[in-house]
Amino acid sequence: MSNPIRLFKTGTLLIVATVVACAGVTLPTVAQEKIAVAVLMSNAGDPYFANKSYGYQVYANEDEGIELEFFNAGGYDKLEVQIRQIENAITREVDVMLVTPIDAKGVCPAVKEAIDAGIVVVADDTGIACNFKVPLFVTENSNQTGFQQCKFLAEYIGGQGGLVAMWGAAGPAHIRRRQEGCLEALKLFPDVKLLDGQHSGHGVEDGLKLTENFLTAHGDNLKAIYSAGSVLADGAARALQGAGYQPGDIPLVGIDMTEQSIKMMNDGWFQGMQPAQPVRLAYLLTKYGVALARGQSVPGQSVFDCCERVLLTTDYFVVTPEIFKTFPTDLALAPPGWAPPI
Repeated sequence: MSNPIRLFKTGTLLIVATVVACAGVTLPTVAQEKIAVAVLMSNAGDPYFANKSYGYQVYANEDEGIELEFFNAGGYDKLEVQIRQIENAITREVDVMLVTPIDAKGVCPAVKEAIDAGIVVVADDTGIACNFKVPLFVTENSNQTGFQQCKFLAEYIGGQGGLVAMWGAAGPAHIRRRQEGCLEALKLFPDVKLLDGQHSGHGVEDGLKLTENFLTAHGDNLKAIYSAGSVLADGAARALQGAGYQPGDIPLVGIDMTEQSIKMMNDGWFQGMQPAQPVRLAYLLTKYGVALARGQSVPGQSVFDCCERVLLTTDYFVVTPEIFKTFPTDLALAPPGWAPPI
């Protein structure tokens, strides 16, 4: 006589377990298929993603029930490449997509196709801005990141003088929120004037060229530089050095902790860093994306229109050289030599 057949729903996989008690014979339980997770990165060449990719892998090493695959669009201007990668993942019937979109709106048609196919889509760090909601968004508090950096810079220059801004790429939602936070902070300092602000790429050369242009246009009126990322700030520091400035003459704050940004701070070119904790962020994205695929509940609140649930990290403060002496780096930095397995 057989026990009743029991059905379990795990993501998109139906598992059937049949137990036969007759004559003491028990049929083996059908093995549970693994949850397929696709990680869609915008630019794996950015040091931030080298660190972040380690966090996805850390969770994959802990959970034997998943298979992880990385996709790299290859640059912040490669929207069409990323769309093709999303469509490829849909065709392969993955269970979870962790999407760092190149353009918050440009990926919407492909993301909608994935959701309609029953795939759990998690907005990864930068956010997705569509006319429908994705199940989960895990990110830094980008508004506070921008706010705290510009507040720090304004205070550093004594609450008066000219500030210029390298806003970063125009497409990602988190860059826009950082910009909004910076502008909110500057309202607290009426004697700090925003002299100029421009969008750009995120490379060292972008930061170098922008800063050279800012110095030419504003000269001695320029007292501080806002940067949307550590790589841009690195370029700014090189431009300042080339123009004859000394470390600390014009303050810089890096966003994202990397070996290079740590060096820039130790050398005095960065007056602080905002660590971002990409390892922790990627770990949580993978963990909770997989949990949703398994039908499990996840934490979070509906604080943005884009998403059913949002988890905000709290690492938006500025780490100064003094704070860094005792600051834990394991949630922000991958081990030396680590590279995304692409």
